[in-house]
Amino acid sequence: MRDISDRDELVITAFYAKRIPCSCLDERYAALKAQPKMGRCSHCKKRELRSNLMLCGGCNFMHYCSRDCQRADWKKGHKLFCAHLWDIV
Repeated sequence: MRDISDRDELVITAFYAKRIPCSCLDERYAALKAQPKMGRCSHCKKRELRSNLMLCGGCNFMHYCSRDCQRADWKKGHKLFCAHLWDIV
C-alpha cells in the first residue's frame, strides 16, 4: 500500500515509463498504480485508506481517522491553522 506522501516510486516509474521506448516498466507501473491510496490521520498519524479518512470541513486540508481525532487536533491547535488558511484565501 502506498502513502500519499510516499509517491516517489510511482512518480519515478511513471516518468521513465513515458520516456523509455520499451514496455519494460509498464507492468511495474500498473502494479504500483493498482495499490490502494493510503493517508495518515493528522492527529494520531495512523495509516488508513484515503477513502476512509475524513477531511476537515473548514480547510479541506487535514485528514482524520475519527471524529475524536478531529476534536483533539482542533483543541491542540488546528483551530489556528484553519483560521490562518481562511485569512489567506
